[in-house]
Amino acid sequence: MANTTKLRELILYLALESEGDEHFGAIKLNKLLFNIDFEAYRRFGKAVTGQEYQALPFGPAPRAVVPTLDSMKEKGEIVIREESLYGYTQKRPLALRQPDIRLFSQEEIALIAHVLSRFWDMSATQISDLSHEFLGWSLAEEGETIPYGIALLGREELTKQEREKAQAAEERARKWLATRAV
Repeated sequence: MANTTKLRELILYLALESEGDEHFGAIKLNKLLFNIDFEAYRRFGKAVTGQEYQALPFGPAPRAVVPTLDSMKEKGEIVIREESLYGYTQKRPLALRQPDIRLFSQEEIALIAHVLSRFWDMSATQISDLSHEFLGWSLAEEGETIPYGIALLGREELTKQEREKAQAAEERARKWLATRAV
């Protein structure tokens, strides 16, 4: 179930914690929210905010993020600072009040810290490119909702041993087919 209050507080928390991250802007905010919610679903069986995520050209984003940010600006909770970064206009959310972190469990706070740390040095382009590897985004049409359950499906790399077995099986199949073609 979507929790707009937790979304607001998480946006504030991410904005405060990302003050020293030159790459933090609206695009990176969307990807952080996505990674937090989908990783929470994978780990705990429940997303932190429960927001509905849609597939957009630059990766997944919560449907409610734009109206939530607009509402937060109207209430004086955040300001969006536009600045030039590497030839692009970055829209950087800045928190104007402290988030209410009592809404989050200790496990959620630990997960949020982990996600922030994991993506700290990544630019918006890098984190967007990484989100494109997520199976849910790659299977969804633009504007389509990405179901949380897809977070339980993996796209793990094969081990060296698994690759060798697959290559050997493929070679055996080629040889078998070659004997049948004669």
